[in-house]
Amino acid sequence: MPYRTVAFQSELTPAEAAARLQSALAGAGELRGSVDGDRFRVRRVIRYRNSLLPVVSGTVTHSAGGSEVRLVMRLAWWVLAFGIVWFGAMLAVFVGLMRDGVIPASPVSFLIPMAIVFFGAALFWAPFRYEANLVERLLRALLEKRGPAPAPVA
Repeated sequence: MPYRTVAFQSELTPAEAAARLQSALAGAGELRGSVDGDRFRVRRVIRYRNSLLPVVSGTVTHSAGGSEVRLVMRLAWWVLAFGIVWFGAMLAVFVGLMRDGVIPASPVSFLIPMAIVFFGAALFWAPFRYEANLVERLLRALLEKRGPAPAPVA
């Protein structure tokens, strides 16, 4: 299931990065979440429904020349559980139909469960990847460079 880790360097100190994150999360910008010391948790604010938005957990640690930002992006637990149950049930029904002889057991018929799994993976990965790329770009723009923070988009 969709999961992604990213690490990048920032010119900001960990304290400056935390302050910039806190300021961005307090406004009416594109991110919502919380900051707790060197850890943060954010989600992108959207004007449409998308259950596949990544939940982003991150840490900011001191490194040479500033700090290192590490991001872990994953699905919400309930979406992950739903996907496992849904596709597991589809595969169980298919196997049951084969066992009962409704679908003949042949090498070609074994491709159907593979197609179901592939389709399910694509259905979860494509929107997750798109949203993960967007939130990564937002966080990089916010945290990588010194200077004024980018203006939030209302």
